[in-house]
Amino acid sequence: MRLPTRLTASLAATALVAGAGLVAAAPATAQTQPAGEVAAVSPAADFSSLTISGLKKKQKLPKAGKTRKVKFTVNIAGAPADANIEYKNYDADFAGPRVVPIKSKVKNPNKPRIVYPSTLAPGANTFTLEIPSFASPGSYELQIPVTQNDRSTYPRTVTTKIVKAKVNINATPKISRAATSYFAPSWKTGATAKITFRAPAYQKGAKVTLQYKAPKSKWKKVTTKKLKVKKGAYNATAVLKTKKLRPGHKIRFKVSKVKWAPAYKTKTDKIVRR
Repeated sequence: MRLPTRLTASLAATALVAGAGLVAAAPATAQTQPAGEVAAVSPAADFSSLTISGLKKKQKLPKAGKTRKVKFTVNIAGAPADANIEYKNYDADFAGPRVVPIKSKVKNPNKPRIVYPSTLAPGANTFTLEIPSFASPGSYELQIPVTQNDRSTYPRTVTTKIVKAKVNINATPKISRAATSYFAPSWKTGATAKITFRAPAYQKGAKVTLQYKAPKSKWKKVTTKKLKVKKGAYNATAVLKTKKLRPGHKIRFKVSKVKWAPAYKTKTDKIVRR
């Protein structure tokens, strides 16, 4: 059967409109997700710098039995801490702040330690370097790691920075003197006196000089020896010998300076007859 001309034209127009509708749908989809493009990902949070301020390079040992507490600041420049962003006191291996010996005259030096806050935030964070009186003079490096955990990204972004600072710990004449001793077996007048002198191990390499003073005279040098540390010993020692000492003489010892330890003198003693 032949269709009327008007109806044929109407069906053709419908097909054309329907076809145009189908063609038009494809460009709309392409504009939403163009081929070759990837959906945007949230950038990692800012963590631009980690610095230390307020820490002096030169530090002194405290009095015997005391601990010197030196406060300093660790500055964090980064995105604010919130439910997704946190800052922790450890590195990639979960190791916290530490003090590493660089150089000391003591074989196994007693190190100072770092006391740090349990939580961190961008801005100023207060840390403390604790130096006990038994710490070994020498050069040390403070290593402070901070890790930012950013859970606003997927997967989580972990960024670790480590800030370092060098500190030199020096002894004082007073604390060195307090840790010094000497003794000698009895000897007869005119015989050789053998005096064993002991100083802190960090005085290794220093020269110790024995001086004496007879009544109504000036101080005179007797002999000089270098302090040495024997294997396994906790002190530096020297043995000084002389035949010049008499009852009534006064004696004292002078110890020369070495690195991280200034020179000092012992108190005066008097030789007595027994």
